[in-house]
Amino acid sequence: MPSIALAIVALSVLSMAQESVSRPSAAEELRANFEKSVAAGPESAAGRELRRRPELMVPFLIEVLEQDARSDARVRAMDHLMRVGAAAEPAVPALRKALAAEGAECHWAVLTLGEVGPFLQAAGLREQLAEALLVRHQQAPTAELAHYTVRAWWRLQFAATDDVAKLLDMLRSNNPFAIELGCQLLAEQGAKAREALPIVNRLLAPQTFLVPAAAPGDARTVRWNANWQPQVHDSLFALVQAVDPTDPSMLTLLQLRLPRAPAAQQVLMVQQIGRLGDAAASAVPSLLPLLKSSSIEVVRETVTVLGIIGKGSEAARQAVAPLVSAADKQTAARAKAALRALGG
Repeated sequence: MPSIALAIVALSVLSMAQESVSRPSAAEELRANFEKSVAAGPESAAGRELRRRPELMVPFLIEVLEQDARSDARVRAMDHLMRVGAAAEPAVPALRKALAAEGAECHWAVLTLGEVGPFLQAAGLREQLAEALLVRHQQAPTAELAHYTVRAWWRLQFAATDDVAKLLDMLRSNNPFAIELGCQLLAEQGAKAREALPIVNRLLAPQTFLVPAAAPGDARTVRWNANWQPQVHDSLFALVQAVDPTDPSMLTLLQLRLPRAPAAQQVLMVQQIGRLGDAAASAVPSLLPLLKSSSIEVVRETVTVLGIIGKGSEAARQAVAPLVSAADKQTAARAKAALRALGG
């Protein structure tokens, strides 16, 4: 019996040893997930896994910025860093060096510093970075770089806070960059940020945001800020999604984002509009162009939702009718069902 027990113990020890040899190290896992994310994007499963432990990821990405010769790898490293806020502070020196690069690398360095900047705690560091951005812009003042620099410069004027009253004041500022950051921070408060919803509805009235003429190069600031309305709308959308997706402002935000969203997101947004039922009837004109989408999934979902919310809409009936003869059998079946609901 003792010999059998010893044999079992020996096998167990051997198995554990083999497992430890075959299991990749933390560094190997970091590298593998990063390389997968270079190809698949930061929101891929590998990218999310990489960011799960920022205390390991940030030093690794600093090495990528300083040692990897591939431009696409350095850009992806910054893409990850911009998503982890205060955790990215150790990477700031490497990001400052990247400002001296050209093209995409410089643009991503500017964008990343603008995302990370509000979360920096070191005294005077945000001000130093804002000055560094303006110096870089003055060295090569291209239109695209100005676009990124203005946004980053303004974000660096604000510090991250969880004071809801201060964040609501940012939404009232009429400064698109303050609004964008305020929404980002309020979204983290969840239901506690419900007071923001009436302000969101006011912000959705047609307008052009004007940045106060206080920044260096203020003429450029005013000229470029209007181009950031899509980013403001995206930040408002994320805020309402976090606070109350059934708020009436969500329908307006969905319609604003639909035309420029990737197909996979369009499918989800169309489904969300459909869940609003009769209350989404005003969205019918925004949905009709999606029936010409090259994505069969977008067309299928749009047909179904038009059948749900389009009752009484002659335009919806006429747009769906030809699809009963669609080559895709599922689209044709959905079109027939939608026509019956639409009264056709």
